[in-house]
Amino acid sequence: MSFAITALAGTNMLQIGAIALTLIALLYVGGPLLSLATHKQPARLEASALLSLDVVSQIEADVAPALQDAASQLAALGFVTGSPLRAPTAENSVAFAIIGEAPNGDLAESWVLVRKTEQQVIRRNWTSFHSQTRNFARTITSNAVSASGIPSAGGRTAFSAPAMMDLAQLYRLHAIRVADSGGRRRGAPALGGQAAFVESEWAISTENMVARGYARRSGSDGATIRLTAKGAFLIGWRQLPPWKEIAASKARRRLAELEARVPIDAPLARSA
Repeated sequence: MSFAITALAGTNMLQIGAIALTLIALLYVGGPLLSLATHKQPARLEASALLSLDVVSQIEADVAPALQDAASQLAALGFVTGSPLRAPTAENSVAFAIIGEAPNGDLAESWVLVRKTEQQVIRRNWTSFHSQTRNFARTITSNAVSASGIPSAGGRTAFSAPAMMDLAQLYRLHAIRVADSGGRRRGAPALGGQAAFVESEWAISTENMVARGYARRSGSDGATIRLTAKGAFLIGWRQLPPWKEIAASKARRRLAELEARVPIDAPLARSA
């Protein structure tokens, strides 16, 4: 009897082990292979200006409030924002953005990405601040939730405080990073070229992925970007344990260091 129970327990353990191995294979192998086969994005982004947030509401009703909230917070920081932009980023994804410029030369970009599948509609919104600094071509501070781990393009330094939706606090963190990067220098892209700025940032990002071997150009004209095996697996794995937890822990420590240095009455963009 005891032998039978032991044998049954051993069989159950084997079954559990087999299930666990199957799940691991699906996550760590199946997921990246799926991305390798299906992920594609345009090599060049075409951004078009919309007349107002009311037009955004007519296209995507749930997007306008997020952009309006970001615009209001940026205005309080002294940023002047232009007309909203719309840019298709993939076959089933479209992004909306507002770009703002501060008197000190800083730029802000607030995005809402809408991705539609047969099962659901996924929306993600984030804001990034840009400064030209003495030690780097661009210092960028964002609240985007990103675990791709792709190194920044040459001459740039970037940090993300995921889900920090208080843009005043995010901008204070950015000010600390700007100081650590040697301070500001003039030369940020002009607000009048906001569509060109967005398109340029997309081009820099995609070229960085290609140059580092994460992606490749596809098609006879090279107009489509697809992931390489390196890109599919590294990007996929960095969103899974233990790499995701390691990166998150590192980011939390860095965020705590920055927040400990943020002055309560940090200057706004209009007076910086």
